[in-house]
Amino acid sequence: MRTHTNFLSSNLRADLKALPWLCVALACILLPNILPVVWPVLEPGMASVVLHLAGLLLLPCLFGVRVRKVLLAYWPFVCGAPIAAVFYICTLHKPSKWFFLVVAETVTQANIKEATVFMPQLVGVALLLIAMVAVYAWLMSRSVFKDLRLGPVSGSIVVICALLIPLAKLIRAGSSQTWKEEVWRVAENYPVGTITAGIEAAQMSYQVAHRDNVGKHLAVMSVGAPLPKGKREIHVLVLGESARFSSFQINGYERETTPLLAAQPGLLNFRDVVAPGPTTIMSVPVLLTPSNASNIANASTLPSLLNVFKTAGYRTYWLSTQMKHGEWDTQCSVFAQDADEAKFLSGKFPTYGDWRNAALDSALVDAAHDVLARGEEKVLLILQTMGSHANYSDRYPAEFNRFPSDPARIRAAYTAMTPEGNEQLHNSYDNTILFTDYVLSHLIHLLDEQVAVSSLYYVSDHGENGDSAVMPFAHGVLTQDVLRVPMMIWLSADYQAARPRQATALRSHLEVPFSSDTTFHTMQDLAGLSCPLFQPQLSVASDTFLPGPRLVIDLEGSLLDYDQKIAPMATSTTQGHADR
Repeated sequence: MRTHTNFLSSNLRADLKALPWLCVALACILLPNILPVVWPVLEPGMASVVLHLAGLLLLPCLFGVRVRKVLLAYWPFVCGAPIAAVFYICTLHKPSKWFFLVVAETVTQANIKEATVFMPQLVGVALLLIAMVAVYAWLMSRSVFKDLRLGPVSGSIVVICALLIPLAKLIRAGSSQTWKEEVWRVAENYPVGTITAGIEAAQMSYQVAHRDNVGKHLAVMSVGAPLPKGKREIHVLVLGESARFSSFQINGYERETTPLLAAQPGLLNFRDVVAPGPTTIMSVPVLLTPSNASNIANASTLPSLLNVFKTAGYRTYWLSTQMKHGEWDTQCSVFAQDADEAKFLSGKFPTYGDWRNAALDSALVDAAHDVLARGEEKVLLILQTMGSHANYSDRYPAEFNRFPSDPARIRAAYTAMTPEGNEQLHNSYDNTILFTDYVLSHLIHLLDEQVAVSSLYYVSDHGENGDSAVMPFAHGVLTQDVLRVPMMIWLSADYQAARPRQATALRSHLEVPFSSDTTFHTMQDLAGLSCPLFQPQLSVASDTFLPGPRLVIDLEGSLLDYDQKIAPMATSTTQGHADR
């Protein structure tokens, strides 16, 4: 009897001695789920999620498996936790498939230069990873875990956390609601949610790389009066990059960043357009296909504007100053393969990719000139720019350094946000807009010389934060600066004479709020084309234009209504600054 009592007493002491260290080990694994409990505000309800997941992780120990053996199996989760934790601290979101796709696009072929914009976050991940791995390794080496199995105290806690939390919900809310919450607790949080997101990102990348047959059987017809025989028709879609609406002089900015466009007769400048997502990889597929923020994941399976125009007899071109990612193409440049001819003027990412090697956007003017000199009767040109992509000072030639900035100091400013560095970044960013003004004006002049039914449609993929508290001089988060984008359309005199309906409709919608996801439909309408995917109520060039809610998607994959969630927040922030 005494021997049995001594055994229980010894087992209980070992159990209680190991319990605090076991909690520390679980904290290393579940750190991304612990942060939402305390940051940015205290959320006691999230604590039950952490406790439940901790109980589930230790369930094998209830069946006699040694605790150390189970914890050693969770090493990969410890290594992944710093990435998810730092991502949450920066964005207040959990990593989603979009997070992995954006990261993949950033570091594809060692694209280190773009990654340096996020150097503080990368350093944070590295330091946290080293610290957590060291702590976890030290814990696993402690004698307290040697041959340890769950005792009565820790075993009871595991049962309570793993089983009683969902059982309590079952009693209160019924089986259906309980099951939904259980799926959310396990499938949407770390580590399962992050692993699932990675798998979904890989699946989407596979779909993107295998879209060869998309659009082969698309039926396209011309609507409206035909043009005179031999009359050329040219449409140009310019995809801006990281251009912020509020930094354009023609949108009320106090600096003269767009003097040429401001003096351009007949330029149609749309005043309230938002992007569907905060990154290129999310927004460009929506611009080119009939997808929107709610079904953006399906964009790679849908025909693009290039498919539509090619079927209608246009010669289609994709010209880009961005670099092609090579074998593992991304959501964006993969659409180039839909064109009859595609050129990446900056080449492919080399082994040590560097955005400083990217061609300037002025190269697109020369490339477009060469294409139009061929005299083809029907042409669609999609021009993908580098625009205002970081590093800003690499986006324009020296003569456009009108707002003084030092490239060497700008690169240092990304990692040390000082008032002087912020001024350098502001100046350099404004210079990128000044150069965009130059490029767009020269493209318009080039089209005007063709004496053709022609249009130029410019819209940025997304904007860029300024000197903000969250991700300054970057994008990827849902702020007004990131989501509100410039959009302009220019129509030749011949176009306005040939298609007065579209020209009149465009002028009537300059102040209408809408999303840039209307681009697919508007571009077709501009060319007098229609296919089964065309929706006239989503064309800015239609007198039946009726845009719906402006939905945007964040990096977690959540949908929000811009006008209900983002715009009011921006307004209150602006008012707060004014009050001070």
